Amino acid sequence: ILNSITAEQRRKAGAEVDSTRPGGGMSVRAVVERIIKPATAGTGMGFALLKNHAEPLRARVMVVHSWDADFSDLVRTIKESGEEGPFWVAATAIYQPGDIPCLSIEQQLGPDAARGTLSTVLQQMDLVICAVTPKCNIYKRLWCLLEIFMASRLGVKTRVVRCSNVASGRKGISMFHGGLVNDALLKLAREPVASRAALCGGSGGAEGGDD
Repeated sequence: ILNSITAEQRRKAGAEVDSTRPGGGMSVRAVVERIIKPATAGTGMGFALLKNHAEPLRARVMVVHSWDADFSDLVRTIKESGEEGPFWVAATAIYQPGDIPCLSIEQQLGPDAARGTLSTVLQQMDLVICAVTPKCNIYKRLWCLLEIFMASRLGVKTRVVRCSNVASGRKGISMFHGGLVNDALLKLAREPVASRAALCGGSGGAEGGDD
């Protein structure tokens, strides 16, 4: 999977995003809309591959994250994980503009998650990190849960990394492998899901909610 990004590239992107909005950073969703889509439109390449097309990077760590998180919080969480990468992050790995029919999000992901791009990506990962940030609970997002489930099903080592600015009451979330071991997480897993609020993709679009 040669469409990953380095920790330093993600840090620089985070600094640029913070500088565009006094008092706080943009969400991952806003970064995709305002920066990634314009930068990659017409190229047929995801942002990571566009940045590294001369020497594409093979991803080692996949990041499960919310599109409603502040991009700067996501960058901080990845840094605090202590992992060197390269990182596979859907927002930067997948071609986002939707201006080339054969490269629509649906075409890239395929009709069956168990056999499509997600499965292919996960089978090449050494590690999956679940980025817990203050603004959105990844355990209430269907796509995030699917990524975690698939990683567990494929036996990929998985870590939960809590951003340092997340409220201390969420410290109970910890590393797991092959199952969900946190009581609070198990409680959430038993709750009914508001499916329209948990769908994937851009708000109001065909995919409807979060990555």
